[in-house]
Amino acid sequence: MIVNINKIADIRSGYTFRGKAKEKKGSGIYMIQIKDVRDSTVIDNSTLLEIEWQAKSSLPTIKTGEIAIVARGMTNQAALMIDTCSVIPSNQLMIIKVMSNLISPEYLCWWLNRPATQNILSNQHTGTSIPSLTKKELSMLTVPIPERSIQQRIVQLSRLQNQEKTLYQCLIKNREMMLDGMFQQLLTNGKTNER
Repeated sequence: MIVNINKIADIRSGYTFRGKAKEKKGSGIYMIQIKDVRDSTVIDNSTLLEIEWQAKSSLPTIKTGEIAIVARGMTNQAALMIDTCSVIPSNQLMIIKVMSNLISPEYLCWWLNRPATQNILSNQHTGTSIPSLTKKELSMLTVPIPERSIQQRIVQLSRLQNQEKTLYQCLIKNREMMLDGMFQQLLTNGKTNER
């Protein structure tokens, strides 16, 4: 089955702050920005900016199971909210809330991040100086929806792939640190232990 996103989900824009959001440690209110979505396919609350909230209105937070997708820039990565803390998405993001039992939020997030999907989205950009993705363009995007068991298998494989990437990045970082130590030793002593 292939359907438009607007048939299975609601899409809304992130919150427009008046001026720059002020950092406030201990407030328990966080803000998610483009950089937070570009770094991971899951929203990591430990890396978010903790902010002051002065508006009288209720918090326009992203909820568990909702997807934040980058609306401005050359790429439109998506990340899934898996926690329950108070996180306010900036207006540089759009939020997708799955409204159908036919599709899981994790599968939709995976599908949005696929290179083929990213290519489709980049071809729909509007604007000249800063490319942007509109709500209308996103809502008309067609999504293939396999059976839930297939979606689950795809999500599990994607998780394994992400774990593998993380491990490789750690190995590369450790190797760089080890080599840097060896380089420093060579500079200091003019020699290193043979391995």
